[in-house]
Amino acid sequence: MKAIRPHSAGVSFGLFFAIFHTVWIVLVFTGVAQALLNFVLRLHMIVPIYQVSAFNWTNALGLLAFTAVYGYATGFLLASIWNRFVVHAPYVHAKALTTQRA
Repeated sequence: MKAIRPHSAGVSFGLFFAIFHTVWIVLVFTGVAQALLNFVLRLHMIVPIYQVSAFNWTNALGLLAFTAVYGYATGFLLASIWNRFVVHAPYVHAKALTTQRA
């Protein structure tokens, strides 16, 4: 299995988290978030009790910054764990070993 560059994984996860939350921010800004939240909760047979707050630029930018940093840290950590515990020497098929000995 190949090694993963922790920085690349961190950037990828950070961008994914930030883009995902950018969609949420746009939904809140346009006023669609509450209806979507109610719909999704009802699909799960949950009575909606949560209310989406009014849009706030400070909160929106804070959400993006936090999720991007959290995503980067998650990707970096997972790649580091992968490299430490999963990456091994290249796999050699048993048939290849027998043909080399002959």
